[in-house]
Amino acid sequence: MELARLQARFEELADKVLSGDIERGVGAVVGQLLNGARACVRDGLAAREQEELVARLEALEEALEANANNKSGGGRRWRA
Repeated sequence: MELARLQARFEELADKVLSGDIERGVGAVVGQLLNGARACVRDGLAAREQEELVARLEALEEALEANANNKSGGGRRWRA
C-alpha cells in the first residue's frame, strides 16, 4: 500500500539524517514533501471511501423506495 511505502521512506530518511548521510535541512524539506504526499494519499483514500458510502446509501434508498412502492399499491393485492 502507498502509506506503507511512505512510512518506509520516512524511516529511511530519518536513518540517513541521523547517520549524517543527509543534511538536517535537506532532510527536513524532504520530510515536508513526504508529509504532503501522505496527505494526498490520505485524502484520496477518504474521498474513495466517501464515494463508496454514497453509492451504498443510494442503493439502500432505491431499495427502500421500491419496497415502499410495493407495499403502497404498486404491487398487486388479492382480496377475498
